[in-house]
Amino acid sequence: MPSGRLGLLIGLAAAIWSSPIMVHADGLTLQSRGSSLLPATTVADQFGSTFTITGVSGLTYLGPRSGERALDGGHRFLAVMDNSDKAIHLGVWFAADGSIVNVQVEGGLRLSLSHDHEGVAYTGPKWGTILVSDEDTPAVREFDLASGTILGVLPLPAIYAQRRANFGLESLTVWVPPAGDARVWTANEEALEPDGPVSSPSAGTWVRVQRFDGQSHAWSASAQWAYRVESMHGNTITGARSGLVDLIALPNGRLLALERSFAFSLAGLFRSRLYEVMSAGATDTSGLGVLADGGFAPVGKRLLWQGPAENLEGLALGPILPDGSRSLLGVVDDGDPISQNRLVAFALSGVVEPSNADLNWDLCVDIADLLVFLDAWLVRLGTASLPGDIADRTADGLVDVADLLEFLSDWLTNVGSCRS
Repeated sequence: MPSGRLGLLIGLAAAIWSSPIMVHADGLTLQSRGSSLLPATTVADQFGSTFTITGVSGLTYLGPRSGERALDGGHRFLAVMDNSDKAIHLGVWFAADGSIVNVQVEGGLRLSLSHDHEGVAYTGPKWGTILVSDEDTPAVREFDLASGTILGVLPLPAIYAQRRANFGLESLTVWVPPAGDARVWTANEEALEPDGPVSSPSAGTWVRVQRFDGQSHAWSASAQWAYRVESMHGNTITGARSGLVDLIALPNGRLLALERSFAFSLAGLFRSRLYEVMSAGATDTSGLGVLADGGFAPVGKRLLWQGPAENLEGLALGPILPDGSRSLLGVVDDGDPISQNRLVAFALSGVVEPSNADLNWDLCVDIADLLVFLDAWLVRLGTASLPGDIADRTADGLVDVADLLEFLSDWLTNVGSCRS
């Protein structure tokens, strides 16, 4: 494309960008869509060795099975098993309302290390890795999705070494924009030793939500916030607890938090609560050695749903449904006498989805997105596309002028608009 025409487009965009249009989202709402038992009890890993499916604790979305967004093509998820080196591949088919039509166990994955794996997050096709959290070390590690080989360990702040037994890193989620740094979040399940007591029927517990920024193989610890978990929903029994068991990153960068309570109650032994998390105004607690003394502002939270969903331990944000809402899939751990390996479905409405032209996912389409695309396109022009290549807009496997025209069409349609 002639440089004069390109310069004209940039000038036009600058004028539009000076008066952004705010598109405000409605509040989040969550509706339960039932559940489905896992249809198999054993599966073979990548080496052909069979193992029993048990203790499924974390879940992440890998994408559509067929390369299409249609629900009838099925969608791929990966679940990790605690106290093991194993994970399972799942195929899930959804109805238009987000309920589960069919589930298939499609294979196993053996990781190169065995730990008390509780959370898992897929970094996307650009990197093709999974991040896995474990309680016993504690640690967050990066593994190759295809081979299960460990690739690195995230630099967890030293304060987390003061975890209580079996109350370490349960949660894990990742937010990966098409361009720029990704973000990873994890948290301990109940209070670290210096941060106060664990939960009780009359009081909750303080936990630390830790964020990492960076790229695959190159992560750094950044912000950290205090989060208050609710008290138990009933009276104390053996193993009673109330803790933070998973986090979900939404496309707009906000978090959902899943709390699980286990206690004696006529309403059920388990009570799950799902909250929207608001970090605005919260104190960065990275430099605080103790939370028990107060003196900080915690994150805010808003209850979206609560119910007796057995031992619900992991969540994954799934595909977009026909009405624009998002499927949200949970996994139940069978590590107690009453819970069974099952998937629990929800429909999440009010999720703000970035525009196709918003490459840095800051929810505004502006000059920065154009420059990000041009930087990638000029480097890749005339070559075959790579996994997750933002320069191949037409998805035909080649970076060419058609990709530039496709992006400019999206960008000019949306430039100047912001979503919140």
